[in-house]
Amino acid sequence: MRITKLEITNFQGLRHAALDVSAPVLLVAGHNGAGKSSLLDAISHAFTGKPGRVAQKQHIGELITEGAKKGEARVEWLDDAVEVQACGVALPSGKGSPLADSPFLPYVLDASLFAGLKADDRRKLLLSLTGASASPAEVAKRLKAKGIDLALFEKVKPLLRSGFPAAVEQAKSYASEARGAWKAITGENYGSEKLYLIHISRCRR
Repeated sequence: MRITKLEITNFQGLRHAALDVSAPVLLVAGHNGAGKSSLLDAISHAFTGKPGRVAQKQHIGELITEGAKKGEARVEWLDDAVEVQACGVALPSGKGSPLADSPFLPYVLDASLFAGLKADDRRKLLLSLTGASASPAEVAKRLKAKGIDLALFEKVKPLLRSGFPAAVEQAKSYASEARGAWKAITGENYGSEKLYLIHISRCRR
């Protein structure tokens, strides 16, 4: 979806706005009371068909700008087939054509909902939205394409399934094993200073 046009009339504090959207980011600026929040509420109402500032639909007429009798919010966009689609809502009837079957829409309209999700839920949502995969098989495929040694990947692959906290603990365990192997071979504790002293003593000999 790519929004191409916004047209809002007599919606809350916004008398009228007709905006052609030609870039991925649209910056709307203005003084307090200019209607910036009303613009966001109108877009959300057009997409979802749900009013954000009134609890009951019989009070939907309260969303009309003071002094006006009717209001409207309309959004046009291009779909995946690059065809123009539209949704909107009319006030005070509340009738419109909201966008149906879009599980991601609430998070797009309210970023705080996404921020409030648990880390695992955010990851699942993003993977679902982008169609990407974080499966071990997919990761191995991409690493191989980049010329990475898959033997190293096989060692850490189980960690992909266990989650980050468990992966941290396993990494600590691997590091501890490596230090033990170093001491068994060199007779010294692992560390850059010890390595440097061993190197100097060998040079003197």
